Order: sequence, then C-alpha cells, then structure tokens
Amino acid sequence: MSALASRILAEFEAASPAQPATAQTVGARLRAAMADGLPTGRDENWKYAALRGLEKASFRRPAPPDAVRLAGAAALLPNRVEGHCRLVFVDGYFAPSLSDAGDSGQGVTLLAPGAAPPAQAEDTRDFRYATINEAFAPNALAVEARRDAPLAIEICAVTTLTADAGAAYPRLLLRVATEASLSVVERHLSAPEVTALTNVSIEVEVAAAGKLRHVRLQQHGTRAQVVETLRATLAADARYELTQVALGSQAARITARIALAGRGAECGVHAAAIADGARVLDACVQIEHLAPQTRTRELARAIAAGRARVAFNGHIRMARGATGAESEQSLRGLLSGTDCEIDLRPQLEIYVDAVKASHGATTGKLDEQMLFYLLSRGLDPSTAQALLKWAFVEDVVTHLADRGLRREVEREIATRLGDVPPMKESA
Repeated sequence: MSALASRILAEFEAASPAQPATAQTVGARLRAAMADGLPTGRDENWKYAALRGLEKASFRRPAPPDAVRLAGAAALLPNRVEGHCRLVFVDGYFAPSLSDAGDSGQGVTLLAPGAAPPAQAEDTRDFRYATINEAFAPNALAVEARRDAPLAIEICAVTTLTADAGAAYPRLLLRVATEASLSVVERHLSAPEVTALTNVSIEVEVAAAGKLRHVRLQQHGTRAQVVETLRATLAADARYELTQVALGSQAARITARIALAGRGAECGVHAAAIADGARVLDACVQIEHLAPQTRTRELARAIAAGRARVAFNGHIRMARGATGAESEQSLRGLLSGTDCEIDLRPQLEIYVDAVKASHGATTGKLDEQMLFYLLSRGLDPSTAQALLKWAFVEDVVTHLADRGLRREVEREIATRLGDVPPMKESA
C-alpha cells in the first residue's frame, strides 16, 4: 500500500473512532480500494493528470462551516439560474441558510453518511477517488425526478478551505424515473486563495424514456485542486445531455463513464476546457454502447495558453450486443502560445458489425488564412484573434440552453482568455 493510501485510511479511521456499522461497511470498501492503490502517472488513463499536489493534500473531512465560512461562500454565489431551485453546499455540507426551501425542493433528499446506497459497481483504479468520496462525504444529495413532477435544480458547491483544513466532498445522486424529466445545473466554486482538494462524485441513473439535461461548470479559483468522478447508466430510449465547462483550478481531473445499457439510449457530451498559466486540466470520458440502436455525439474543445496543459481522452466502446449503434466524436485543441500543450486521444473500440462510427482530433494554432482574411477586412490583430478564439469555443457554449447562464459563462471565458470580449447576443 502506498504512503498516500495509508494516510487516507488513517485519516478516515481517526474520524470514525467508534466504528459504527455504517462506518465499518464503508471502511471495508475503502480499505479494499486502497490496498489496490491509487492511480498514478504510470496508469494509461492518468498519464496527463497532475497528481503531485494530491500527495500533500489533506483528505480528512472538515468541520461543518461556521458563520465566517458561510459568509465567504455566500459572497461567491453567482446569479441564479431562472426556473431552478437553488441548493448550496459549503465544504461538502448542505447550507440551508443559502438554499431555497419549500415545495420547490420536492424530490430532493439529503442523506447522512452511510444512508446513501453504495457507489456503482466499477472496481478499477480509475474510480478510486469516488470510493474516497463515499467514505468521507458528510452528506449525499439525492435528486429524483418523477413522471408527474419534472424538476429543475441548481446545485452550488463552494469550497472555502485551505489545504491543511481538510477536503470538500460533494456527492450527488441523480435519478430520473420512467418518462420523467430533470434539469440540473451543477456549479463548483472557490475563491482565488483556496488551496484545498475538492473531491466530487456524481452518480446518474436515467430510466426508460427519461430525459436529463446536465450542465457542469468548474469555476474554482486558480490554486484549487479538483478530482471528479461521474458515472451514468441509461435505460431504453433514455436521453442524457451533458455539457461541461472547465475554467478554474490549478489542477483538475475528471473521470466519466457513461453506459448506454438500454436499446435506443442516447447521450450527447459537450466539453470545453480553457487553461492558462501553469494549470493542468485533464479529462477521461468513457462511453460504452451496450445495447442495440444506441447513439452518442461527443464534442470537445480545448484552449491552452502560457505553460498550461489540457488533455482529453475520449474512449468510445461498442460491445457485441450494440448492433446498429452510432457514434460521432470531434476533439479539437487550440494552442495560444509556444509553451502550452494539448493532448487529445480519440479511442474507438468496435466488437460488433453493422454500426456507424466516426472520430477525429486536431490540434493547432489559429487558422492563419482565416486570420489573414479578417485582417484584410480592416480588423486589428487582437480583435481578429479574439473572434477566432470565440468561434472555436462557442461550439460547446451554445449547448447551454439558459440564456442568462450562457452569458455568464461567456463573460468568464472572456476573462480567462484575457483578449476575448463577450459576443453580442443576436436578436
């Protein structure tokens, strides 16, 4: 067992000295996971991730937020998403004083440690941080949309901790019943001085003919560390639209697995990552077609500047039973400097005949011919470059259905890129 795995176990046992039955069960799963070790740069799916900071991070569960931390979190909250019930978590703890109450919360349950169902069954190194989340998370938020009660939820997870004060563990369980509909906007935020680890776990189940529109915005301060795990299972004719925009943190890694388990299930993945300075943003998205007539469309855009590195591993697998499956994958990276790096890895495994699949990846600098065209029309160089960068990333941003949220994300992208003004909205 590695030194880091041993320290994580020690921090868990120190927080659960009485070892009640729930702690014993969770602890047994944690010990089994740690015995096999945490992923390292030698693991193929993790070779681009920045893991060195995790060696120094504290993994222990922090104390519940006091008035000072709650006030700091409140100051970071953005404008509300129209038509969505807002639920706020501070350092992994539900914050009732910052959240909506009343009938808008119907279908939402806050689960205590040990009360949440065990994590989904993947038992590989890629999902070890989800096991850690399960062991340390002070709450789990269960959201269930029923056929007769569609839901729209905005979840704001704010981290206020320094690196020695513990880690934040947001844990979300999203369930969509048969023919039900759910909209979730999930934000992760922290101030520039925050250095703690945020370890996020999201589990998604969409039943037959259910629909889930899921927006995830990673807007941490530039010194934060982030590890995220997302696992989703789709039944027959289910629809899952995932739009993820990563803008913050010093080092961030997301591991996602989406299983299209029922006939006719569909998913769309739209991802954007923008990094500057010496930041590292890494994503590994695995999509498995397990049933006939399943469909996937995956779109990823990355912009790197300064000495930043962005990596995206898009792995699509079509199993033997996935006759008639279709997938389309487009990964593109834009280098905005000489010292930055973008690593795009499209992967396609096909174990069945009679499928349609396309995939491709390109990385390069701004299109010189298009830049020359804009300059020839009288635009100055900075404006011309800004327009090309904006057009590049808007492929993803346009999938944000809420107009106010889209404008907010556009403004933050403009701030991150420095030279890109938000585009005027068409009439």
